[in-house]
Amino acid sequence: MMRHDGWSNRLVAVVAESVRTHRRRRNMSAQQLADACDRLGHPVPRSVLTNLENGRREAVSVPELLALAAALGVAPALLVFPVGTAVPVEMLPGQVADPWRGYRWFVGDPTPSERMEGTNVVDAFRRHDQAVAGYLSFREANPDAAQAYLNSLTIAREDIRRNRWNPPPIPSGLAADVAAEEARLLHEPEVWDEQLDGGAS
Repeated sequence: MMRHDGWSNRLVAVVAESVRTHRRRRNMSAQQLADACDRLGHPVPRSVLTNLENGRREAVSVPELLALAAALGVAPALLVFPVGTAVPVEMLPGQVADPWRGYRWFVGDPTPSERMEGTNVVDAFRRHDQAVAGYLSFREANPDAAQAYLNSLTIAREDIRRNRWNPPPIPSGLAADVAAEEARLLHEPEVWDEQLDGGAS
């Protein structure tokens, strides 16, 4: 088995540089960032931040990564894969990629040639969110378009259930509409199954 010594250190160095970059963009001192993490409920002492940014720390835990990202107001994945920079990132030992490709892999949004286990659940939940957003946008202005999005939302939720996943909560004010649409489609089983087959494709 080929070993790539130092990969974890190189990855931590990317995170350290990302933390420093975002901290400075927000004009935050290391102490201010430490205080912000503390307020979030997971202390990351100033000494830890200083050692991290100066290359004297060999690891960053997942809780630290999440707390730092929240305190800095960025997505956690952007601390590991700094999209917008030109510096390639070593996704895994010896596997170098541009930050955008790494970011997409990290958040479960691979390119078509890189489909992986778990991508289907991400796709299903993305369809759900798109249907919710569309319905809320058109509910008042365009009832016909809103109905189409409501139908898509109902199908997306049933597709999620049939795959034995738990659907996300329905936003306030939509539960009655979704329940009514589900009741309508249950009385049209052929249409229901046809649309589910189409929605899962």
